[in-house]
Amino acid sequence: MWIDFIDFKNWRDLIPFGSAMLGAMVGGGITYTTAKFKDNKEARIKRLEALFELETTLLSLIHKLADLEFEVAGYHAFNTIEVTYIDESKEHLEKKAEMFRIGKLIKELKRELSNSRPILLANAVHVSREVYLMVHEKYEEIAELYVTFHEKVSNDELGMKPYYKKDTVDILKNIYEKTIFLYISLLDLEAEHAPNYSKQIVKK
Repeated sequence: MWIDFIDFKNWRDLIPFGSAMLGAMVGGGITYTTAKFKDNKEARIKRLEALFELETTLLSLIHKLADLEFEVAGYHAFNTIEVTYIDESKEHLEKKAEMFRIGKLIKELKRELSNSRPILLANAVHVSREVYLMVHEKYEEIAELYVTFHEKVSNDELGMKPYYKKDTVDILKNIYEKTIFLYISLLDLEAEHAPNYSKQIVKK
């Protein structure tokens, strides 16, 4: 009986230590779970923010492309003759002014396209590996098409700008469609992720 009492006494002395260990384990578990939840929440926020930034950047590109496509397609539809800088008639002066306006839009698009690359890739990497690869691939396709387009419209032989040619219009249309495709793909991805995050916000 005395031995049992001693054993109990020794065991009782360990209670504070055991309680401390249990508290540390439970507390640590709660802290880990909370931290993990916070990390997941922050990751979801970052993913959505990156998607929104991607969409905003692409939308700006789409507006520039739409303006340029409208001007080039209009030039193609209403002008069937080549314009030279030698002819100074009123009609040709008007067409030269239109060509100047198109040239300005082309420069703006070139600047926008160049500036958008680091923004697109830097944000795509925060969404997922698959999205990064998709954005990178589509951007390279768009950039390659733009180079071809720019080479064609930069042909200044005899002072002529081939904006009226159908293949030039088709290349620009292809660039526009690829940019729209990428934009819609990201919108679909946003539609997949945004509701889940919204539900968590509502629960709080």
